[in-house]
Amino acid sequence: KLHKRKLVCSVAVMDLDFLHFDATFEKAVSNTGFGRFHFRLLALCGLIYLDTALEITILSFVLPAAKCDFSMYSSDQGYLTAAPMLGMVLGSYFWGCLA
Repeated sequence: KLHKRKLVCSVAVMDLDFLHFDATFEKAVSNTGFGRFHFRLLALCGLIYLDTALEITILSFVLPAAKCDFSMYSSDQGYLTAAPMLGMVLGSYFWGCLA
């Protein structure tokens, strides 16, 4: 034999006959009580997504003006472009741990 170690524990496989998978999508939604709260939540998530997209898009309009006003080098432009992305990475790690 290759392995001389004994099995520490054995796991019994449970029979899944008690689960019923015959619910339709409409029945599941009606049983959960989809309503006004969910529409508000959808609107809030949409606004958050819009804010994130605008944050990245507005940078392309602000960067040429900032280059002239602050007499920035190309490396400074790169730092300014990368700063929101770095903030998103660090923020997602922080908020992901809290979630």
